[in-house]
Amino acid sequence: MKAVKTYKGDAAIICPGCGYPHIIYLVGGSGAPNKTWSFNNNFDNPTFQPSLLCTSGIYADPDWKPSIPEDEDEDNIKYKSPPYSTRCHSFITNGNIQFLNDCTHELKGQTVPLPEWTDPDQIKGYTIGWN
Repeated sequence: MKAVKTYKGDAAIICPGCGYPHIIYLVGGSGAPNKTWSFNNNFDNPTFQPSLLCTSGIYADPDWKPSIPEDEDEDNIKYKSPPYSTRCHSFITNGNIQFLNDCTHELKGQTVPLPEWTDPDQIKGYTIGWN
């Protein structure tokens, strides 16, 4: 089972909590400034360190608001929760992903196996949106 794909020297996993890929910038990869993770180079049972934190919406920018349709109240709280705003915080160890309690998805507080990449093209289309 391949739980990790590489892309431009970095790694990506399918997050079973969010349902889409998360990029993990590796030491020596293309990297994001000041953000690099170590990887045990085991594509079946990966370990990455330190923890991975992926955010969107108000969790990435407290002043963010989506475009609100005219028929909805701007103070409607739904933009503060998925799918508009997400927080995914995890440790990935020996092929398992441990979701911490500050996650906003249903798997918070649980540890589950990383899913296998079943579609070789699954990585396409996410290169801009990766966290």
